[in-house]
Amino acid sequence: MATSSTVISGNALRVRPPPFTEGKLDGTNYTLWKFKVSVILDSYELLNIVKGPFGSNPELVERDKIPFDEALLRAWKRRNADALCTIVTSVSDSVLTLIQHTTKAHEAWDILSRQYETKNQTRIQNLENQLAEVKHLDSEKAEDFIKRVKNLQDQLAGVGVKISPEDLAQ
Repeated sequence: MATSSTVISGNALRVRPPPFTEGKLDGTNYTLWKFKVSVILDSYELLNIVKGPFGSNPELVERDKIPFDEALLRAWKRRNADALCTIVTSVSDSVLTLIQHTTKAHEAWDILSRQYETKNQTRIQNLENQLAEVKHLDSEKAEDFIKRVKNLQDQLAGVGVKISPEDLAQ
């Protein structure tokens, strides 16, 4: 199990979130990935960097909302770097190509949300077709089959389509 690390930064100690070793975002597990990463970011008080009002726009911190403060800007940059590191290390290499050119955690989060949380009809239809055609493979454990079906159900729930247990049984 990965553990967090403590880093001395200037005069302050800061604890970084643990690196991801399992369950990286691969394009098929967005709902579970989002839940796990949100919990991790929140536990390290970094969730507001990806979702909060100053997450996407440190210039607001510098100019408009709060009088410019070099220490505040440095603190935002450290927190952004920690949040971005958490996101980057929690995705597979194929997904990383989507966010490799961003330097802001908020932008990376938004890119992944747009990519995998899309509520367009094509994605919904594709997921529904996958669910309708899912078959238990001879070489597959029942537990793995159930996980695949649950993953499709979770992805559909992530785009606003609820599948009842009765419908799954059919």
